[in-house]
Order: sequence, then structure tokens, then C-alpha cells
Amino acid sequence: MVRLSVAGMTCPLCVTAVNQALRTTPGVISAKTNLNNEQADVVVPDDFDLQHLLAAVQKAGYEAEIMSTAQESAPSDANHPATTKEPATTSGSATTKGSTATNGAANTSKPVPAPKAP
Repeated sequence: MVRLSVAGMTCPLCVTAVNQALRTTPGVISAKTNLNNEQADVVVPDDFDLQHLLAAVQKAGYEAEIMSTAQESAPSDANHPATTKEPATTSGSATTKGSTATNGAANTSKPVPAPKAP
């Protein structure tokens, strides 16, 4: 897994744009972006060129830096299903340095309007 710091995101639409840019990058197995901490977790094969991630985020209009990489047993062929575990901090909440951080993944669903009376 690769953790990116993503600068310039201000709203859920930004998260969607970054996710789409990362997920459509050839070789990316999965990507999840968090607006609250301005980070993206991306699962890629071990031999993946990380510069492709930075270029994808930049092409979407944001700036990214590689914060960390963790060796996981991701398959080297993106056509195989991912067998990696999701890190515990990508969903729900986690305590970091005495504060609670919640998942900032975008909820892009729109409210459904109430039916009109006849």
C-alpha cells in the first residue's frame, strides 16, 4: 500500500476526482481518498512505478507526495482480484495523537426528494 498526501482538495467532489484519477491508472488495484486528513491509500503491485500515481493526481488538478509505502502481498497482475487487507484506519474512526479522526470518504449520493402529493 502507498499513502499519498493530497493537497488542494476542498470538497467531496475533489475526493471523487482524485479517486477516479487513481483508480483509472493502469496497474492500480484499489484507491481510497480521505478529505479530512488529505490522504489517499492506494494498493498497487510491488513493482509499480509510484510516479504514475503522482502524475495521475497532478493531471486531476491536485498535488500529491508519497508519505509512506508498505509491502503487502498484492498480485503483480492487476487482472487478479486483490487479496490485500484494508488498513483499519481507512474506515470508521481512529484515535490519532489524542484526537478522533473519522473517515472522510466522499458520500456523493444525493437526497431523494419526497414524492409529490396527487
